Amino acid sequence: MFEQFRTDPSSVSESWREFFAGYSPGAGTATAAPAPSAPAAPAVAPAATTAAPAAAPSTPAAAPQGTPLRGAAARIVSNMEASLEVPTATSFREIPTKLLEVNR
Repeated sequence: MFEQFRTDPSSVSESWREFFAGYSPGAGTATAAPAPSAPAAPAVAPAATTAAPAAAPSTPAAAPQGTPLRGAAARIVSNMEASLEVPTATSFREIPTKLLEVNR
C-alpha cells in the first residue's frame, strides 16, 4: 500500500495519506547483523570522568478522549464487569472414583 501511495497519493484514503506523510520506511525495523566468523577483540572505551546530565522529564502525552458506550454495548460492558465478581467454580460435589470409572 505504501508503494501505491508513493506512486499516486490520491489512490489511497485520506487517513492513509496522513499516516504515510510522516512515515519513513525502515524507521521501526531492525535487521540482524551477520555473525562474525572470529571473535573480535573487545573495544575498551575511555572512562567518563563526568556524569552525564539527567534527562529532563517529559510531560506525559494526553490520553485520547473516547466516546462513552451507549445502548447494547454499554450493557454488555456492565455485565462483563459484574461477571468478574462471580467465582469460576461455584459448586463442589463429591463423586466416588469408581462411579467416574463406570460412567466413562
